[in-house]
Amino acid sequence: MKNDCSFKLAKINKITAFGESICLVSAQIKPPVHAKDYWCDESQFYLDIHGVAKYHVNIVENILTIEVYPELTNLDAINTWLYGTVFAYILQSRGYLVLHGSAVLVNGCAVVFSGDSGAGKSTTAAALVNLGYSLLTDDVVAIKYTTAGQMMLVPGPSRVKLWQDTLVRFGRSADGLKQVSNKDNKYELFISNYHAELVPIGQFYELSKSEACNHIRVIEQSGSDKLANLIRNTYRYSMLRPMNKLPTHFVQITQLAALIKVYAVVRPSQQFLLDELRQQIINRF
Repeated sequence: MKNDCSFKLAKINKITAFGESICLVSAQIKPPVHAKDYWCDESQFYLDIHGVAKYHVNIVENILTIEVYPELTNLDAINTWLYGTVFAYILQSRGYLVLHGSAVLVNGCAVVFSGDSGAGKSTTAAALVNLGYSLLTDDVVAIKYTTAGQMMLVPGPSRVKLWQDTLVRFGRSADGLKQVSNKDNKYELFISNYHAELVPIGQFYELSKSEACNHIRVIEQSGSDKLANLIRNTYRYSMLRPMNKLPTHFVQITQLAALIKVYAVVRPSQQFLLDELRQQIINRF
C-alpha cells in the first residue's frame, strides 16, 4: 500500500493516504455560505488555517482543492492538516471508523494508543518500535470493513511526531528533521520499521496522567466504559453530526468494542515510566 506523504503543489494531481486517493487541485477557494474557519456536511468540507492554506473537499466529485497562503514559505506545513483533519473527513465520508491515536504491530495485531494531547501516544508507539515492533500509523487511526466483513486497521504514513526531549531519550537528534508546523520543539521522524498491510486490531489503550498517581495503573474496560472510551477518542467526533454519520459511527464503535480489549492507563504526571508501561503492554500478549 503506497502513501504519498509529501505535498508538492506543482507536480501531482492525485494524493493517496490510508489506501484512499483523491484528485488534487490548486486554486482559489470560495468558502461555503456561513462558513468561518471550519465547516462540513455530507458532501463537502472546508478548513482555513491562517498563514498556511485553505482546504476544500468535494466528496461527491472526489476533488480536494488547496489554496496556499502567499506568505507560506515551507509547503511541508500543509501536511499537518492534510494528513490529519482533512483526510479524517475523507475517510469518515467513505465509511471508515477514524480514531485518534498511534498504533504498532504486535504479534500480528494492531495495538492502538490514544489519549489527550501530551498523553504519550506517539512516544509509547516509538518506544515499541525501538524494540523492533513495526509502526502502523501515528495520529490518525483508520479502520475499515473488508469484503469478508472484518474490521481492519489501515496503515498511515510511515512517520511519528515526537517532542525534542523524546528524541533525546531515544538517542536521536532533531537535526535534519522537519518541524511540526503548529508545535514548537516537535518533529517528524521517518520510521523504516513500518508495516504497510491491513491488520486486525487487538488492543486499545487510552493514556492519561494524574497528580495523585505514583505508579502506572492499567484498568481493563467493559460495558459502557469501553464504549465511552472509544467514542471519546474518535478523531474529530464533532464532524460526524453534520455529516449524518453518528448512527453509523455508534454501530461501528459497538462492533469494535466487541472485538478488542480496551484499557485505561493512568501514569504519574511527573514521571513517564516508559519502560514499565512498555513491559506491561507486551505482557498482555
